[in-house]
Amino acid sequence: GIKQYLLLGALLATPAWYLHQHFTTAEDYLVDRTRSAPALEVELGRLNAVMTHDLRHQLHAVKVPTAVLCARDDQITPPPMSAELASLIPGALMRTLPEGGHFCPLTATGPYNEALLALLGELRRPDVSQVDVGAAR
Repeated sequence: GIKQYLLLGALLATPAWYLHQHFTTAEDYLVDRTRSAPALEVELGRLNAVMTHDLRHQLHAVKVPTAVLCARDDQITPPPMSAELASLIPGALMRTLPEGGHFCPLTATGPYNEALLALLGELRRPDVSQVDVGAAR
C-alpha cells in the first residue's frame, strides 16, 4: 500500500543519522508525508519513467557544461550510476559527497551547496574538458 511504499522509500533514501535526528515515529512521518505525497497516478507515472526511460545512448550529444553530484551512501542511485552518467557526458565533472543519501540536498545541504558551487565554478573555466570523478572537497 501507499503507506508502506512511502515508509520504505524514506528508510532506503535517507541516511540513518538524519532519520535519527528527524524521524520520531513511523506514524508521525506518514501523517506528514501522505499530506505532501503526489496522487497515485502521478507517482506511478514517475516510477514508470524511471524504469523505462533510458537515454544513456544519447548522452554523448550533450554539449553544455554538466555537473554530476551524488552522495556515497545513496542507496537509490548509487555512486557508480552517477559515475556512468558523468563518463557518458563529454566534459562532465563529478563529485561524491561522503554522506547525505538520496536526498543529499536536504540532508547535507551545506556540503551539497559547497560542492555544487565549486563544480559550477570549475565548469565556467574555459580549460575544463575532462571528466573528474574526484571526491568533494
